[in-house]
Amino acid sequence: MQRPIWRVCAALAMAIGAVVACNGGDPVDTEDELFITATPRQINNQGEASLIEITATKADGLKGTGKVTLKALAGALGNGSLEEQLDLVEGKASTSFTCNKVDPKCTGNVRIDGTWGETTTSVTLVVSGSSTTDGGTTDGGTTPITDGGTGTGDGGVRLTVTTSKATLFTNVGDFAEITASLTQTDGGPRANELITFDTSVGGLQVTSNDPPELSVQAQTNASGQAVVRLVENGVAGTTNVRARHTTSGAQATVPVKITNIQQITYTGTTCGGQACTIMGVNGSGFNEQAQVSFKVVDSTGNPAPGVSVTFTIPNAPTGTTVSPSAITNSQGIATATVSAGPVIGAIVVKAVAITNRVQVDSANIGIRGAKVANQGFSLACDLVNIGVYASANPPAAYNINCKVKVVDRYNNPVGTGTTVNFKVEAGNIENSVATKAYSPTGNNADEGTGTVRFNTTGGTFFPVDVPPLDAAPNQSPFPRDAEPRGPYGQLTANPRDGLVTIIAYTRGEEWFSDSNSNGVRDSGEQFIDQGEPFVDSNDNGIWDSGETYIDEAPADGRWNGPDGTWNNDTSIWTETRMLYTGRPAGNLAGHVYITPAQFAEPCTGGVPKGGLTYVKMYYGDDFFNRPQAQGTAFTASHTASKGAVRVLNSGLLDGYGFGMERRLLNSADQTACTASSAICSWKVLFTDWGNGYVSDAEIKGATAGDTTGCQNDTVTLGTTVLNVTTFSATTGGIQ
Repeated sequence: MQRPIWRVCAALAMAIGAVVACNGGDPVDTEDELFITATPRQINNQGEASLIEITATKADGLKGTGKVTLKALAGALGNGSLEEQLDLVEGKASTSFTCNKVDPKCTGNVRIDGTWGETTTSVTLVVSGSSTTDGGTTDGGTTPITDGGTGTGDGGVRLTVTTSKATLFTNVGDFAEITASLTQTDGGPRANELITFDTSVGGLQVTSNDPPELSVQAQTNASGQAVVRLVENGVAGTTNVRARHTTSGAQATVPVKITNIQQITYTGTTCGGQACTIMGVNGSGFNEQAQVSFKVVDSTGNPAPGVSVTFTIPNAPTGTTVSPSAITNSQGIATATVSAGPVIGAIVVKAVAITNRVQVDSANIGIRGAKVANQGFSLACDLVNIGVYASANPPAAYNINCKVKVVDRYNNPVGTGTTVNFKVEAGNIENSVATKAYSPTGNNADEGTGTVRFNTTGGTFFPVDVPPLDAAPNQSPFPRDAEPRGPYGQLTANPRDGLVTIIAYTRGEEWFSDSNSNGVRDSGEQFIDQGEPFVDSNDNGIWDSGETYIDEAPADGRWNGPDGTWNNDTSIWTETRMLYTGRPAGNLAGHVYITPAQFAEPCTGGVPKGGLTYVKMYYGDDFFNRPQAQGTAFTASHTASKGAVRVLNSGLLDGYGFGMERRLLNSADQTACTASSAICSWKVLFTDWGNGYVSDAEIKGATAGDTTGCQNDTVTLGTTVLNVTTFSATTGGIQ
């Protein structure tokens, strides 16, 4: 909104009761308003000072910014000259004005002109031989207020008085230094002279150990200066502190406002200059420090500079610290510095200006894991065994959720929201997912996790055909049995032909043990070495030509394996496998059978009365793998009229059906990784093979009191997979 300049002048005249010089004539539109006030409006020409306060407001109502230039027609502004330029803070600025009688113009009306951009205004003071104050108030600020009065007697002296602060605040132990300077009229200092100081509000001290008094005396030093302290005593008001040269009677005053602190508010948290709600634990390299800011205002809502604010963190995680205190700046802002420790948590910073009266808590700040490490980085799918081959036209369509989790070297969830990428040997998967970031206000149960969908359709259907593994009796830490095998068309079938490898990869660091808990890897601390991510399609633990790999550590056109050195910024990865299975291959010898083939010699031995015997059921598919759990059930029957038979498993649990484990091995000799291993690396190990085993079946003899003869018995066991049942039988006798 634009305002006519004559309205500005009229408002100014009403506000200060002074003569206001305006550029007369017709109203001229302007965008801004500038006000200048003088407190007091009448001063003497013997050193009394007036506080000059400036308020600048933009046309849109916002507080003015930039600089204001003041020009006095006589006397001296706060910088000791006729012209002074002031910075606007929250739309305000202040300085002082004195008019010494040695300047012949220091009598009657003296005008001070102000200019802010294109806006001008002025204020007029009355300078006389005696002082009459109007009890006006001052604004906050730390600009020293200078007085330059001249006394009489004793050959003529000049006395000036200044304050280190224009405003004090109650109940915070605030004080200002009041300095009286006594010189000869020719400028020479007057040492060892007695100065009397008086105040009407607060108290005066010569030293900080003295009790506050309304009037004290101090002696000038070699520089002609006497310094006392004006301290607040809990009472608000405005005082003109008077300094009087005892011998000559020369005196000068300086105005100081003592006001109440009204409120402290939290204004924000930054990390590296940017707004943030999350910090990383010590050593993560992510937001390890944060600046938490608070604003203190006085009873008029203006910024309260120079106030000491103390900071604490209630129930801080181990190692997390905060700077103990800070002094508010010219805008009333006090800033705490928080340094994260190695332990995660959620904190608030408590800022206290006046205990139990003026205090506030910051918003929630999370201290979280921030850098992914390759030890706890994991990938797991809701199902691992799926009946993809149990279809007239494979692949059967399956959509499986897989969950990835990212943690730091201390196994804390990484709460920054991390992009994780994926590759598969067969089937189809989303390219990437962003893990859940820490929320200062929400539920963080799934922090650091992300979910993707794996589909059996789309992409490459068949897993890679791989040669069977021979026995490895010296494999550490567990020996490996020879993998089952058999003809399958032109191929040799084995269980690993059904395995599909899925990898997840992201940027992070290779985990290290941090044995001394200093957040930095030191020489000798164990680490997990890892090469570039690759899809291990043939499950042998090494990259082979034709296998997909991620060329980014470094990007040089070839796969790079573990390099034997710890890397703090590299491509890290994890892997999991799914197993494609079918229905039991009843037409293939060695895939579906019961062992032992006879549970007892028919009626030459047989299961004794009251006795039990057991057989094992093997229902392997074309690749010697057991069927999926979902949709699989068992049946059992027998021909004898006595005894009983039952399958011990009521149903299958999801699983591979053979021994496979991703383990850390000592990189030097491929034995088990222990605390003494210098470097370890991940490898998938295979141990024993299930051959399609699904359950034991129990065959029960006749009751102990049975008197009938032995009966031959045929036990028929069945496994139903997705509504198709495969049977097998075993024979024996029931005593």
